[in-house]
Amino acid sequence: MKPATLILTSLLTGILAVLPRAALAKPSLDHAEPKVGSEVEVPPTVVKVWFSEEVDFNFSSLEVDDGQGNKVDNQDTHQDPDDKKGLIISIPTRLYDGQYTVIWNVTTPSGQQNGGKFNFTINIKD
Repeated sequence: MKPATLILTSLLTGILAVLPRAALAKPSLDHAEPKVGSEVEVPPTVVKVWFSEEVDFNFSSLEVDDGQGNKVDNQDTHQDPDDKKGLIISIPTRLYDGQYTVIWNVTTPSGQQNGGKFNFTINIKD
């Protein structure tokens, strides 16, 4: 290997080694309320989703759809006032028994983007 190539390779390896891992990673889903894949007996009035790192809510969104793909949220995604890693969206009307899908798209302040979805089910007990 040429000395110049060896030096350049060593420098790049050193730079990558000292960069924070979070700077290289995409934001990922950490947890949610209702919980991912859960079955709840009481319909939620809001859905809260937290991510692995801070998100920029100006460039991030949540959406809640029913089993037929109809949007059932208030289209008011906002940041959790207590945690910059969290987003909240409200639900205007009572949800009924069935499966619901939460679709998320987030961007971090550093510009990293990711998206995904998860389900929860409502099963109201009489």
